[in-house]
Amino acid sequence: MGFAEQLQEIIGRLPRGHQTVLFSAALPKLLVESARAASFFLVREDSKAAVLLHLLHNVVQPQDQTVVFVGTKHHAEYLSEVSGP
Repeated sequence: MGFAEQLQEIIGRLPRGHQTVLFSAALPKLLVESARAASFFLVREDSKAAVLLHLLHNVVQPQDQTVVFVGTKHHAEYLSEVSGP
């Protein structure tokens, strides 16, 4: 995927006691150790967008910071549009 190093840097900068939730269609070997220490959900392909939107709207608090990795600029624009303010 090419973002393991960046993700490790982000995780390293987070304060102690934070919650980490990773969503990935495929989890690269380099992130397996990080994933073991994090929360994760197994979600069917056709439900991923709905589950992500549910979490963003109903679980993530307004003061929380969230990083979502997507495959393309189109996916980022779509997610920004459907997730609202």
